[in-house]
Amino acid sequence: MQENICVIHFFALLFIFVGLLMVGISVNMILGYIKPNNLVGFRTEKTLSSDAVWYPANEYAGKWLFGLGIGQVAIAMMVLLVPIAHDNFVLYAGVNTMALLVGTITMTFSSVAYSEKL
Repeated sequence: MQENICVIHFFALLFIFVGLLMVGISVNMILGYIKPNNLVGFRTEKTLSSDAVWYPANEYAGKWLFGLGIGQVAIAMMVLLVPIAHDNFVLYAGVNTMALLVGTITMTFSSVAYSEKL
């Protein structure tokens, strides 16, 4: 039982860190600090082809990423309060991973659709 709680706390810190990392990256995307590159930002053929597409598309995707990051931090903390998830690290990790997956897929499709309009 004690080992499960330690593992859950590790996962909680991990998911909170991931959420905060997403927030940090997103702020730089929203403010236009990230120049076109192949490592960070919303990278597609179209966004990498032009600054006129890169910056608005990254601002849009950055807003999604900001919300996803804040949501991930909130979910990571709130799920700890659910007794059944607090005792089951597989359930805890599964809920958080699903939230990240659904959010990332939604953000990606929405951002691609937005960038195609630019």
